[in-house]
Amino acid sequence: MNIDKFYAIAADELNNPTWGCSKQFLEVNTIEKAGEKYIYDRFRVCDNEISFYFKVLDEEYYFSISIDMNKSDIVSVAAINGNKCYLTATSDELSLSELAKITKLKYTAGWSKGDVRKNGSIYDFSRINFEFYDKTSYESEEILPLVLDELEKDREGVIELSQKAYAYIAVCKYQYVSANAGISVDEAIIKRLNNLNLGIDIDMYIVGPEFKFGSD
Repeated sequence: MNIDKFYAIAADELNNPTWGCSKQFLEVNTIEKAGEKYIYDRFRVCDNEISFYFKVLDEEYYFSISIDMNKSDIVSVAAINGNKCYLTATSDELSLSELAKITKLKYTAGWSKGDVRKNGSIYDFSRINFEFYDKTSYESEEILPLVLDELEKDREGVIELSQKAYAYIAVCKYQYVSANAGISVDEAIIKRLNNLNLGIDIDMYIVGPEFKFGSD
């Protein structure tokens, strides 16, 4: 598959927008660049379509361009919300190292009760985070199952963590002000969360400049 060929089609739309949504979005947003090349968080191939998720300068949301790989035509463009999704656990009793020993999963961040914050204050509880994806251009409904896949690799450890600390799935959703709102958690996800003895906490942030009225 010639990724460069399809990237060039998407880049041309960013340089010379023909879709109304592209024009509105780019009128108030700037796509991040490295030199002369637009930066995308990831690309996705599904049903003969390739979608690029371009980074927006100084923002947590994205702009997607989807291309029919057979016809080499753009089939859709859209503002895409950014999502961070990870397992976190807090404790007033256990240290970071003690929390880390409970599960076989490798933690990515955390602190112990009594550690000094950057501002000089003292943490009055411990926290441990397990973040499996550094890319955030997934919608909530896409990333949740992927995170659960990782957690189910050590189901017993995750359950024990939930019993010894306050553990839950954290979702930070960066909702573009002119994009579709909401999040859907279906029965399959709820069942998988229950099997891991986990709850879910969703924080939504409305960000970015609105489309200008009267744009083409």
